[in-house]
Amino acid sequence: MRSGSTVDEAVPAPVVVGYDGSAASRRAVRWAAHEAAARGTGLRVVVAADDPGVPGVRRTATRLAPLRLGDGHEAMSEAVALAESCQPGVTRGGVVRRGQPGGVLVDQSHTAQLVVVGCRGRIALPASESSTSLITASRAACPVVVVRGRVDTPRLDPVVVGVRVGDPVPSTVSCAVDVARRAGSPLVLACGWSADAGSLSRVPRPVPDRSGALATVVRDVQDHAGRSVERAAELAHRLAPGLSVRTEVLDTRAERALEGLSWGASVLVVGRGGTGPFPGLPLGRVTRSALEHAGCPVVVVPPDVPVEDVRA
Repeated sequence: MRSGSTVDEAVPAPVVVGYDGSAASRRAVRWAAHEAAARGTGLRVVVAADDPGVPGVRRTATRLAPLRLGDGHEAMSEAVALAESCQPGVTRGGVVRRGQPGGVLVDQSHTAQLVVVGCRGRIALPASESSTSLITASRAACPVVVVRGRVDTPRLDPVVVGVRVGDPVPSTVSCAVDVARRAGSPLVLACGWSADAGSLSRVPRPVPDRSGALATVVRDVQDHAGRSVERAAELAHRLAPGLSVRTEVLDTRAERALEGLSWGASVLVVGRGGTGPFPGLPLGRVTRSALEHAGCPVVVVPPDVPVEDVRA
């Protein structure tokens, strides 16, 4: 297979995986190769060469230095070989593009059904404003998987999806249903609630009763959380009538609830969320926390992905 080979437009959109030679990106390639096989589509390995060639700059196992163009082609060949060893015949092509990794993967997302990236432990905000996984998850046109935590999980470990207080996001629930159905795993719809600013912003202003204003706020937030997971469960049952679905309404902040559940999950699915603190990086608080602390791979779903697309 030649570097920079093109992908046949007549076949389904591929799973795209970013590779830079690091151990984290090798884990991402393995995960992506298995996912492409499960979806019955091809795998496109993408390498970003963000340095046109600086004398003395060398690639290392932890990807501390930018990839030069020549190193990029070598890395692409390594990744293609690794993917083919995991899932023979699944790889359709590999490309090397000049540019920053996050921007290159965002460009590739417009012709992909899924983008997979690795993660080297904690994503510390705001220092990691240039993190490849953060940029890709923030801007991609399709769902993004950040491969972190446990990867080789038992088949029956559930797929956990975060449901926000208020109206559940159909694309996020639908994506989680699709992941669970492919894996043959149960689905857990989880909503963490607490009387904090994040939850209160999505709950109508309460009318205090005899129990007092604070008790009324807590009661209303809890009620809205319960109704939110019920609506999400109804959607999940419509999309996949035979799927095992469980709901969890937890009296804690949403990010803490999802982090705890992620350590017993095969995949955690979250929406992209609201506008984050950095211009052009619209990730909500819960999503940023999941990318930093989750104990399993995290799927970040854009809000404008049509429901029928995530079920493809």
